[in-house]
Amino acid sequence: MEVKASPQEAWNTITDVAQWKHWDNRIVDVRFPGPLKEKGTGQLITDDAKVVEFKVTELEDARMYTYKHKLSSGVVYTKRMVMASDTGTSISEEVWFKGMSRKTFEKYCGSDYTAQIAQKLERLKAMVEK
Repeated sequence: MEVKASPQEAWNTITDVAQWKHWDNRIVDVRFPGPLKEKGTGQLITDDAKVVEFKVTELEDARMYTYKHKLSSGVVYTKRMVMASDTGTSISEEVWFKGMSRKTFEKYCGSDYTAQIAQKLERLKAMVEK
C-alpha cells in the first residue's frame, strides 16, 4: 500500500500500539508496556472479547516488525513493513501460520482474510495521511 507520508511518519503510526484499534477492526484494545520492542509481550483484546497474548519476535527500527500469537492449535505471525518508494512510502503486512491447517486458520480469522488485510491497510493509509 502506497501512502503519502514519510517512512518515519508511517513507522510511528504502525508501531503505536494504542492506535492499532483504530485501523484493525478485529482489535478493541492493546496492552503493551511502553514502546514496541523486540521480545516484548502484550495483549490484544479482540472484537469477540478474547484476550490474546502476543510477542514481538523481530524488530528492525524504522523498517519492520513481526509479532506472533498463539491459537489453540497453532501460531499466527504478522509482519508489518515500511519502505521508502519513488512515490512516497510503502506499507505492507504479511500473515502466516504454523502448526495448523488453512481450514483451522480460516475458522479463527475468516476465509476472507486477504480482503481483511486490504481493508485494514486502507484504514491505516487514512490514518497515516491525516
